[in-house]
Amino acid sequence: MIYCKKCGTQVQEGIKFCPKCGTEIQDQAKINDIEANKVMAVISYLGILIIIPLLKGEYKNSPFLKFHLNQGILFCIGWALTILLNVIPFIGGLLGGLFSFALAILEIVCIVYAVKGETKTFPIISKFKIIK
Repeated sequence: MIYCKKCGTQVQEGIKFCPKCGTEIQDQAKINDIEANKVMAVISYLGILIIIPLLKGEYKNSPFLKFHLNQGILFCIGWALTILLNVIPFIGGLLGGLFSFALAILEIVCIVYAVKGETKTFPIISKFKIIK
């Protein structure tokens, strides 16, 4: 049997929404995928450690991990752009600092979503898919 993750009500297989609270019920395969790949999803946001989930190759069978790897790669690109911004005299340091702060906040938010087992997209980065 499946249980609602919000209210804990036991729900029969095949039902899409909890009869008690209305929360969407995830199928067991998706729940298993999320639980098996949470750690790798968090690692994908930790800079150079993104190599670990890429080399293991588990993302090929996991939509959850693939989603977070895509975002992690985009954050790595963002950090590289921040370094380039800091090279520009005067205004580059200010822009680089603001961009670094924004990236750090967004990355923390993404790590929290990964730990919760959620896949939330942000308007700008949701358009880019590195790993398909």
